[in-house]
Amino acid sequence: MSRTDGLWSFGGKPGRGKTHLAVAIAYRAIQNGFDAYFTTAATLIDDLSAAFRAGELAQALPTYTHPAVLVVDEVGYLTYGTDAANMLFHVVNERHRRKRAMIFTTNKALKAWGGVLHDEDLAQAIIDRVLERGRLFRLDGPSLRTLHVNLDDALNQGSDRPEEVIRISGNRCPEFPEPTHADCPPS
Repeated sequence: MSRTDGLWSFGGKPGRGKTHLAVAIAYRAIQNGFDAYFTTAATLIDDLSAAFRAGELAQALPTYTHPAVLVVDEVGYLTYGTDAANMLFHVVNERHRRKRAMIFTTNKALKAWGGVLHDEDLAQAIIDRVLERGRLFRLDGPSLRTLHVNLDDALNQGSDRPEEVIRISGNRCPEFPEPTHADCPPS
């Protein structure tokens, strides 16, 4: 990984492998002698907001600005305080200035980051820095967590059909069926 590598954003619906891929890249960086740090956006924002209120922002920032690779997971999954964009901007701007790798995972379109972070202008500045030397990857396809139940089809068709409501796993019949369960052949 060179000094100019690595401002990435992995976007897509839940279960598409965004976090898995981000962690794999960070792990590979560690294997190659770099340090890496993984955090959620909510934890980063909450931590820096608390440090700011305590007058200790300068002491808290190196946790997020120093590592060679920073993974910020789940941007947009949870709601953040009104200072969210300000806190995230401190990290992104410093890492951008020092050409340090950042990886974001998000289920939100980039145009929605302003609403999520409570500041359209700062969100735009964050995205501008991330994409100047970075790339946005959209991960599509079915959820890897729910391949066995074909969740995407169930959500599109309305899964309130009786055969879908009682199914817990991808198997139509339980492994150890009740003797009175008429729909499943005996094992």
